[in-house]
Amino acid sequence: MTTIARVDPYAFALMASARAADLARLAPTPASLAPTETIGQAEDAPRRNPNVADLLTLTGYALGLWWCVGGPTWAGLASIALDEIDGYVARRLGIATPIGSILDSTADVALVPMSLLRLGRATGHEGAALAAAVPILYVQAETRDAEQRPPLLSFRAVIMLTTMAIEALET
Repeated sequence: MTTIARVDPYAFALMASARAADLARLAPTPASLAPTETIGQAEDAPRRNPNVADLLTLTGYALGLWWCVGGPTWAGLASIALDEIDGYVARRLGIATPIGSILDSTADVALVPMSLLRLGRATGHEGAALAAAVPILYVQAETRDAEQRPPLLSFRAVIMLTTMAIEALET
């Protein structure tokens, strides 16, 4: 008889969001927060403070997390909308930063398995949905590294919308 180990879905989702280490690397240090004699910031110095695009990303991430753990449909839809506009706002306003890019991809990496978990619960196939996270995250990383983001909707947006549609059909 073969036994299959049961994976804790929440532990899996937390492991998938391990890219937070990238954020820690870019966090301000006490020395970088010390006052300087010059006003403003040098042109070539990395930006360390969150800007409006970063705040859009973080708000979308928080709403996406809420939706993934059982929040209302509007929270998921708002998360998708904010994910679509945060990068556009950053590029349009000229405030794109490396940390903003990391925030955006970290939100996607964390929310893909969590969205799949909600999809699995909606369809009764949690294990299969979580198993799909690995290839989806791999393809997502490859497309990000090749700078080939889809023109509309991320992988997580498609998963979230599919889940919302299934849940709406069940009610």
